[in-house]
Amino acid sequence: MALHRGNIYLGTLGHPEYARPDILGTAVNTAFMVLPQALTLCPSHIVGSPEIATGPADGLQWQARGALFEPEAIA
Repeated sequence: MALHRGNIYLGTLGHPEYARPDILGTAVNTAFMVLPQALTLCPSHIVGSPEIATGPADGLQWQARGALFEPEAIA
């Protein structure tokens, strides 16, 4: 799982006969690009971008793993 902070857009994509809900935006794209690094870099397979690690803590501590961050503990 890859986490990133930012705006997302929820909407219905596709032809009206087979449209489905989906999310779009830079934050979605960034999280998607971070995911392959999570599979090789972090044993927990959960990573956050620097924007996640420097944002409000909500009881979650982040440990640096190269350019990404991995959750350390939940308070």
